[in-house]
Amino acid sequence: MSLETDEGTLKLFVTLGARRQRRLLLVQYEVPPSADKPGWWIPAPELAWGRDPYEQALAEAVRLGYPGETPRLMDVESFMLGDGLWQVIVHYVMDVETDPAPGPNVREWRWFAAHELPEAASFAHRRWDAELARRMLAFEALGTTPA
Repeated sequence: MSLETDEGTLKLFVTLGARRQRRLLLVQYEVPPSADKPGWWIPAPELAWGRDPYEQALAEAVRLGYPGETPRLMDVESFMLGDGLWQVIVHYVMDVETDPAPGPNVREWRWFAAHELPEAASFAHRRWDAELARRMLAFEALGTTPA
């Protein structure tokens, strides 16, 4: 969702890192959410107006074929980009035990361990996605262990 203000534009997103056996799910889309950003994506839908970020993460889990899974909040990231664009991104992680069953817009999906992650240039958002992938793989919520 984009919100235009007198100060600039606010864009809200949710990312969902699905992990299995210490590997992170990355996807490539037939039609990427941003047409100018081909490459590997950590699923990151824009947050719909008035929608709770957790509900958006649950909906993304369903789109990936994981109904009933429980995403855990990892962190919230906020940064300014050029031309008055402010992005706020709520990051969730969930541990799963099966391969995904994503919708028709996913052209390819793969599991990547930390040492197998593609080079930054292969990600849709380059270095930012590569660093986020590493953080998601290393994330441990209190009282849990990665799958």
